[in-house]
Amino acid sequence: MACNQASGSNKNVEFALFKNGTEIAGSRSVRTTTTSDWGNITVVGSTTMTTNDYIEVKSKTSASATIQYASLSLRVLGVV
Repeated sequence: MACNQASGSNKNVEFALFKNGTEIAGSRSVRTTTTSDWGNITVVGSTTMTTNDYIEVKSKTSASATIQYASLSLRVLGVV
């Protein structure tokens, strides 16, 4: 996923994967954003899934900011 900050001072942005609303342990990653500097971050997690489970990618900043996102790619691997 790529993100940048629209304006202002540097901010730390935390990203994590959630399954059914609960954070997947070990999936949290942090990126420091700067104004107009697009950068990539990888968020990785492992879990089992059953019918009707869902995955979310959530983020939060260390202070108020306008963060822009682009190029999100989600890869799910299954084992039968």
